[in-house]
Amino acid sequence: MKTRNPGDAGRDYFEIELTEDFISKLELLHEGYMISPTTSDKKSYHVLEGVPLVGMRVGERSNIRCYSADLKKMSIDIFDNDILDRFITYFESEKNAVEKAIQAYENKFYENNPGKKITNYSDENGMYFSSFNCVFDKAGEPQYLNLPGLTPRDGLNRAYTYFFNLPQYEKRNAMRKILADRAKEDLNKTLELGLIKLEEDGLYSNVGLDDATIV
Repeated sequence: MKTRNPGDAGRDYFEIELTEDFISKLELLHEGYMISPTTSDKKSYHVLEGVPLVGMRVGERSNIRCYSADLKKMSIDIFDNDILDRFITYFESEKNAVEKAIQAYENKFYENNPGKKITNYSDENGMYFSSFNCVFDKAGEPQYLNLPGLTPRDGLNRAYTYFFNLPQYEKRNAMRKILADRAKEDLNKTLELGLIKLEEDGLYSNVGLDDATIV
């Protein structure tokens, strides 16, 4: 992270504040860039230009409230089918990797082929869900995929029962619930950081996002 201040040599990613990381990435989104997802806080992440943000409608920079107004109610129209299908594909990719790791473990593939082991994949870590570790049943109750006492196979079976065995329209409804919950968590975190505030009319407004400070 480097500012325009004279003599600023910059700071390592792990030395900056959470608010600085948050603001810099939000600023990239404002400018039309797409930030590739990571499964943890990392120094390196990819930023793509020229790829439209699916399902995200950002208005004029002078009106930051224009795209956050409906988030408090989490209405059914927030996530369109394109973005739901994309995240369903992400979940399916993770499920396929978990299933392959479980099968390799059960068949003792890596015991018989130690030279083909991959760090954090060929061991137990590869048999657990990371990005998607909770789904919801039809009653809206959370069904966790990684719990003490659950084997990796139990978690995989839960994923099939409560998500992958559903027809596509039910998968979309289930993914909408997952994304809505994540969005609420992020909004609450942003409120706690003091970057936005909740107005009396139920809309979110800008507090700490200065559009001239990030380069």
